[in-house]
This record gives sequence, C-alpha cells and structure tokens, in this order.
Amino acid sequence: MSLTHVRSLLPEAFIQQARQLLGDETPAFLASYDAPRAYGLRFNPIKLPPQQWNGDQRFHALTQMFGLEPIDWCKTGFYYNEEVRPGKHPYHAAGLYYIQEPSAMSAAEALEAQPGETILDLAAAPGGKTTQIAGAMQNQGLLIANEIHPARAKILSENVERCGFRNTVVTCATPDQLSERFPVFFDR
Repeated sequence: MSLTHVRSLLPEAFIQQARQLLGDETPAFLASYDAPRAYGLRFNPIKLPPQQWNGDQRFHALTQMFGLEPIDWCKTGFYYNEEVRPGKHPYHAAGLYYIQEPSAMSAAEALEAQPGETILDLAAAPGGKTTQIAGAMQNQGLLIANEIHPARAKILSENVERCGFRNTVVTCATPDQLSERFPVFFDR
C-alpha cells in the first residue's frame, strides 16, 4: 500500500492530529501501514518462568516450531511466523503462553506492575493485559479484572483460569459501581 493510498484511507483530521502529535515521526508512522502485520505471543511467567527458559525443552521446542524471535520491549514477548498456528498447540490450552498482538503488550509493560500491588484493569476482556499484569505480579497482590459485558467477562474468566492466575478476580460492573465500592483502593 503506498503512502498516497494510506492517505486516501485515513481521514484527513486523523493525519493532521498524527502530525501534531508525532512531528518528524509522522512519515514513519504512516509508512507503518505498509509493513506486514506482526504476530506475537507472551510466555506465562507463572507456568514457564524466564529464568528456566534455557533448560526447558518446551521453551526450546516452541521457539523452533514457531520461529520465535524476542520482542525487545517485552521480556516475555516473542514474534512468531505468520504461517504457524500457536493457538492450536496443547501448550496454549495449558496456559503456557498467551497469543497477543505485539503492540498490545506495550500497555501492561508501561504499567510496570509489581508483586503485592492492588491493581484494577477496568476494561479487561479478553485478557491480554490482565494476564500480562498478573504475570508481572507473580500471583501476589490483587488484580481486579473488570469487563462490563457478561459474555466477554466469561471469556476473560476462562483465560485467567487457563493461565493459572490465583491473584485475579474477574468482575462485571460499570466504572461507577466499582468506584462506589472501591474508593481509594487501588495502587494503579
């Protein structure tokens, strides 16, 4: 897709706002629409801790099978080849890793969650941020993972359970209801 084609697809107001926010980086941002899509997964540090990766046969087998390459800014994140289907592997069903768009990993990385904290993920489904935050918390502290839509809250619960996080409580409430019940409660 050419830059001219990208410009024809994006609203002019969006491009102008990107220019204001990004300045000299705007052309690179617009050119990113031409780049191939990135595919990623994150290893669950509760079920497959990074300090054990070197000697873990499962980690090495998955690295070879999926052509994994580290994501520089996410210590548990890896890019995988487009042709492979890691969601069909039994280790995915067992919660050893979570499939997630690499850019979506940045929010939880920026949070820098710590063990023992009390954290609210207000719009948590399907569970990418939640499982990443819970992993960073090392099953210590309390993570409230909220999803306002009941069907999505069910999916969120299934992902939290599949990954084995014991410090995470899934709720299905409005932000107003949560702020009423938990005033000045969360660290983040």
